[in-house]
Amino acid sequence: MILTDYEARKYQDELASCREKMTDILIEMELRRDRDSDEEFLRWWEEEGNLKKYYALKGECERIEEKLMNAQIEQTDHPRMLP
Repeated sequence: MILTDYEARKYQDELASCREKMTDILIEMELRRDRDSDEEFLRWWEEEGNLKKYYALKGECERIEEKLMNAQIEQTDHPRMLP
């Protein structure tokens, strides 16, 4: 697969965003594990769909990483914007 450097940067930004969302879920998980009862935590983690969200984000990160790893990135000239 051939990507322009612009497309590669877009994928890298998307990857960073996915990783940030995963980190937010993990931080919230640790906070809830410390303050909530086991029942409340499991309700938040499983019933509210945070487990599913986390693994969906993880799958998306892996898909993007694979795409970037296998891509051939071409440098492109970007036109300058005039004032």
